[in-house]
Amino acid sequence: MSEKEYVSKDEYDELFAALEDEIEAHKATKEQADLADEYAERVLELEGKVRGRAHRDAFAKLADDLGVSKDGAKREDLYALARWAEDGDEPDLKAMRKHFEPLLQSRSYLLDEKAEKEKEKEKAPLDPEEGAGRGKTSAPSESFKVRPSDLADADWMFANQDRFAEASAAGNVVFVD
Repeated sequence: MSEKEYVSKDEYDELFAALEDEIEAHKATKEQADLADEYAERVLELEGKVRGRAHRDAFAKLADDLGVSKDGAKREDLYALARWAEDGDEPDLKAMRKHFEPLLQSRSYLLDEKAEKEKEKEKAPLDPEEGAGRGKTSAPSESFKVRPSDLADADWMFANQDRFAEASAAGNVVFVD
């Protein structure tokens, strides 16, 4: 059998007090580490909010430039539809414009009335050629003029699908700016 080592009551109290001090020091160190982790998480959360605010502010300016309605719900719809990734501390305005402009082409309901009217003016029919409106000609050389923006417009394509298909089959589609 092994011998047991016995200590006096005073030595026991000293060892016990030293152990309690070490335990308290360890608890304090652990609490500080936990607190540091909480602060780090909070800093990341606040940085995300600041980054988001910077991107939202840039979007607000861009929306004004693009003629988006001032209605907050419409702007929120556009931002949600776009699924814009808030990467980087400072937003890239050129990339934002490139990302949001195509969405507005097919969603005119998001535009301000004034901007919507301007868009309608852009979509105004092309100047008619000589003889236009006098019935169909049988000449296969008849060209069908179309803008690239018309092809992206679902309403325009629906209204002109037959004419476009005929001209396309005959090779008479002419793209204009």
